[in-house]
Amino acid sequence: MKPFDVAISRRRFLQYAAESALGLGALAGAGTRAWARTLRRDPVVSFPTPIFRVDNVRTYTDQIGPLPLERTGASQIAPDPNPDDPPIAPGTHYYHKGLEDLLDKMALAGFPLWRSSRSEAPPALPLQFAVPGAEPDGGFGLGTGRYGGPNGLFGRDDIIVIKINCVASAHCMVNLDVLKGLIQRLVDHPDGFTGEIVVLDKFFDDEPPNSFHRRNTVSAVCNSFANFRVSRVALRDLVWYDRRMEDVKDGYVELEDLFPGEPAYERVSYPKFTTRYGTHIDLKQGWWNGTAYDSGRVKLIGYSVLKDQGWTAVTCCLKNFLGVTNIGTVKFGGSEGDPEEGWQRTHEGIYKTGLLGRILRHVRFPDFFLVDATRILAQPPLGPMSPGAPFCQPGVLLAGFDPVNLDYYAAKSILLEQPVIAPCQGVKAPALPAVCKSNPSVTTYPCSSTGKCARHDPDFASSACINPLYQGSPGFRLREPPPLDAFRRYLVQSSEALYEGVFVGPGFFSVL
Repeated sequence: MKPFDVAISRRRFLQYAAESALGLGALAGAGTRAWARTLRRDPVVSFPTPIFRVDNVRTYTDQIGPLPLERTGASQIAPDPNPDDPPIAPGTHYYHKGLEDLLDKMALAGFPLWRSSRSEAPPALPLQFAVPGAEPDGGFGLGTGRYGGPNGLFGRDDIIVIKINCVASAHCMVNLDVLKGLIQRLVDHPDGFTGEIVVLDKFFDDEPPNSFHRRNTVSAVCNSFANFRVSRVALRDLVWYDRRMEDVKDGYVELEDLFPGEPAYERVSYPKFTTRYGTHIDLKQGWWNGTAYDSGRVKLIGYSVLKDQGWTAVTCCLKNFLGVTNIGTVKFGGSEGDPEEGWQRTHEGIYKTGLLGRILRHVRFPDFFLVDATRILAQPPLGPMSPGAPFCQPGVLLAGFDPVNLDYYAAKSILLEQPVIAPCQGVKAPALPAVCKSNPSVTTYPCSSTGKCARHDPDFASSACINPLYQGSPGFRLREPPPLDAFRRYLVQSSEALYEGVFVGPGFFSVL
């Protein structure tokens, strides 16, 4: 296992140093270089990569939303191609102040959201919940709206796929108010948005949601934009995992030609799917225009929540894209299938073979990454699905173009700094048994003298494994315990898969 300070050749160092100087020069003048375009099209990024951060993002009170939870059929975990959850606050604009501040910072640094000769699209409708005398509204508000430029990220007719974390509810999923604000700004394109937006995940477990409004499910978010083509797609039940790349059919493709000698659970796979509007998308090849695939029309955003994860220690930008694979859901019997060939085998690929980096390199590298660290689960070992567990509210949003260093920074500067409550001493989630025992002599989740979880530290190195094994249901039982430093290992391996070298750590990013 290579350390983060691994030596690189002098020639490669000079190459990256030169690119870094050019990249930082671009940050000084908005729109002076198409540096962001290079980042979007090629996973070989310029170092140091920019990381954009905003703090003091408003979050709601401990109770999620002021209204009683209402359950609808469309909110259930199901492959619902045409969800019927009603929109929340129709006829208004859904801006989110924290996201507005983040987009402002990106645009001023030369990374505008819209690709347009016009810089601004003024709002025409009132803000959501902007009622005089109302209770605190969860952080809604309007920024400058000056997010356009010739080197912008998204054009007026792009098909934009937003891959989110939504396989767990409450503070274990992305903030839906931020998602709503992002979609609002995408459809605000100053030239008039004529494209399509697809919210994508393995499945949608959004009850209760991570939202100011308790009825603001992913379905309701999508249905709030009645004048635009916005929908969600659930991948859980795509069963045609043997489809070929040339097939114009829904299902999974395995890139066997790239990895012919590797076990099936380590191969890269990706989905082909059709939206409710009849738009067929191959996540690797692009949009089917009726005669051929058009890759340029399809853009990809990774929107992840920062949180603890039992097997791999941390979920953030990279881990979010495990949700596009078929492994562990349909081909091997799903989470309740064979414990030798289910979810856990896929998780082993994360910290053994650099699976996450290979997914992003060989399928589609996202145009940018957004990280929700506003209201998160930081308590080990309860991640990822423990909506009743203690949460914390760092109130931070991050964005950038390099998922490896975004993950490093988010874990090191945010997740690792959160207090660990009763660290590793018999803590149990409402629905899942604890991984570690209360016996302090058993090596489980080591904590520092200040109570921080060492597994959340990307610089923590260990040859030990979690002991005992995860004592869950048969479908979630590991063949072998994961390493204590699984997070560090998968950062190293993802960097190697993406960039053909280990370029992870403070010297490879710049926080703006």
